[in-house]
Order: sequence, then C-alpha cells, then structure tokens
Amino acid sequence: MAAPSRFSRAKYFPARTDEAAAQFLSLFHRYAYILRPYTGGGWFSAKDDWKLSDTEILKAVAGVQPKYFIGTRCGKASKYAVLDIDAGSKYHSKEGYAKVAALLEKAGIAEHNLYQSSQSGGWHIYIFFDAPVSSRDLYRQLHQLFTLHDFEIAKGKLEIFPNPGDKSLGQGLRLPLQQGFAWLNPDSLVVREEREEMSPAAALLSFVRDMECTANPCHDFHKLRAYVEKLSATRQIIVAQAAAPGTMGEVIPIRR
Repeated sequence: MAAPSRFSRAKYFPARTDEAAAQFLSLFHRYAYILRPYTGGGWFSAKDDWKLSDTEILKAVAGVQPKYFIGTRCGKASKYAVLDIDAGSKYHSKEGYAKVAALLEKAGIAEHNLYQSSQSGGWHIYIFFDAPVSSRDLYRQLHQLFTLHDFEIAKGKLEIFPNPGDKSLGQGLRLPLQQGFAWLNPDSLVVREEREEMSPAAALLSFVRDMECTANPCHDFHKLRAYVEKLSATRQIIVAQAAAPGTMGEVIPIRR
C-alpha cells in the first residue's frame, strides 16, 4: 500500500484509540532503531542520533510505511521481554512451545502471549510487566533460565529480547503489528487472527488489551531472579562435587 503524502493519524487511529496508542508507543526506545527494506535484504541501523517518532511507529503499525519494516533496540529499562523462535528452530513445535511455557510458569512468570512475528512464520512470545524492569537484568535472568535448562540460545534457535550489548548497541527487534503479524492459538498454534484482516485501530486495541490483561507484576520478575539464583547455586554445587578429586559424594539433583 502506498503511503499518503501526509499521514493522517485520525484516519487510522481515531480519538477513541488515543489512550491505547499512548500505552503502545511508551513501550519502545526511540534511538538506534533498525530498518529492513520491503524489497529484501538485511536489517540496518539508523544513525544513532536519529529519533524514531510516534508518527513513524504508527505508520508502520497502520501498514502505510512506504519502504521499511521498523524495529527498535532496548533502552535501560523495558516493560516487556520477547522470546524469538524462528520457523526452522527445533523449538518451533507444540512440544517446544509447551516446554518454554512450562518453564516460564515454573520460574514465576505466569502470563505471556504468543504471536506470529512475520510472514516467515516465526514466533514472538511476549512477556509483559506492569512496570519497567532493567533491560540488562531481564536479559540476564531469562538467558540463565533457559541456558540452565539446556536450551540453545542462538540466532535461528531461540533469541531473547531485550538484548543489550556489552560493547555495542545490542540487538534490535521488529515492531509488532506490521505485515505478517498474527495472533496464535496457544493450544493449536494455528493463526487465530491475522493483522491484515483487522483495521489498524482494532489491531492496536487488541495488542494493548493483551498488554493490560497479561501484565506480570514486577514481583514475578523477582521470583524469576530468585528461581534462577537457586538453580544456578545448585548447579555449581554439582559441578564442584564432580570436580572434587577422590570423592564419590551424593549428587544433589536439579529439579526441573
């Protein structure tokens, strides 16, 4: 669809969506954003000092951005995390999804939402919180959680966002509600509703309703951290026992 010469927000997002739009827009860090041409090719970064505007985000969500898919990197804090599972990943199955969902619940994260990320058929599992959490700590805890349960954290397998870099800007993630986005049924994993079948306003309201209805209390993030710390300590004990020379002591099992 060609972009209008001037974007009319009210045409796509009438006044009744103003509150939801503000909630949606507040999710995203605005600098060092990323773009990918509709015509193909890889993602590339905008200049570090360019700020992604509300208008450009809403144009992307409305499907009238003329040239690019848009993505964002994380700021210092985030109200959401995303588990990115590509269509070719060994975790892209009913068994894989069930394993991910069960682990999140065991670690104290009771709520999440499952979406198709793009036309490639990959998944984005969104975990919302009711208040911002340190992006670096959120990434660290989720990375440890899945690593300690023998998941392979790698591009094309399972990636975790926010994904801040130690000596770089970190990894960016495509915005939701763009072309190819869809709501999935968590039981059957089939598409429940496609973004292209909804108006921009309806899609925005549906996504924000997901945010509101499934926001995990920040206390649940602290439960996640406590679970990971306990699991990590148990793993260290086992490693130390195995490495001790001349001992055949009792090994403490890890509960998974």
